[in-house]
Amino acid sequence: MTVTADCNSAESVQNDLESYSDAFQQAMKEVQREELDVKGPAQEEITKPWQEPVDSAAMFNSLCSLEAALEDLPQGTRAAYDEAMKRDPHLVELETPKERFLRILNFNHWAAAEAIASYWTKRVELFEDRAFRPLTIDGYGALSRSTAHSAQCGGFRFMGSDKSGRPVLFVDRSKFCCGCNHPGERVKVMFYFQHLMLLESQVTNEHGYVMMMTKGNEQG
Repeated sequence: MTVTADCNSAESVQNDLESYSDAFQQAMKEVQREELDVKGPAQEEITKPWQEPVDSAAMFNSLCSLEAALEDLPQGTRAAYDEAMKRDPHLVELETPKERFLRILNFNHWAAAEAIASYWTKRVELFEDRAFRPLTIDGYGALSRSTAHSAQCGGFRFMGSDKSGRPVLFVDRSKFCCGCNHPGERVKVMFYFQHLMLLESQVTNEHGYVMMMTKGNEQG
């Protein structure tokens, strides 16, 4: 069984992993091929729309507008982002680079500001007191030792790329360890793998990725 995920929606991934809703299951029964797509059929090559190059002066102005938009967000909306900036601005730049958000959102600085703030809000919701640590699997970062173990037990693994260049993440429910059987842990692990794909693949940023999931029973 194959599902797809939108790279801009961590919440949709959470819903997919936690609920396996009836509507989702019914949709899977109707699928006759092995792959569903994020944007367009997998058989078709992804063509990147032409964009006029952005010169350094225009980018500088866009970044200034984005900074202003972040400051103008309601305090409650940007609280997690502000705290992340206070604790580790380098980590903020690594995980939510402003230039990348501007390019993905067609230089809409308001949309980019809201997306960056939303990312850090989600970080806090998922990882709580570990939210402002790096997303690593050494047990000292945002993922605790038990969550890091869940990420390495074989239930989630990369399977290269599809013919359009999008990374493929294979989720084998039969290999979930005890910790990964908990929905909250699965969402944290999914967030981690999603982070890796967004960090390393420009295709993921623009076109999402493919997630394949087995029908096998989870281990108890």
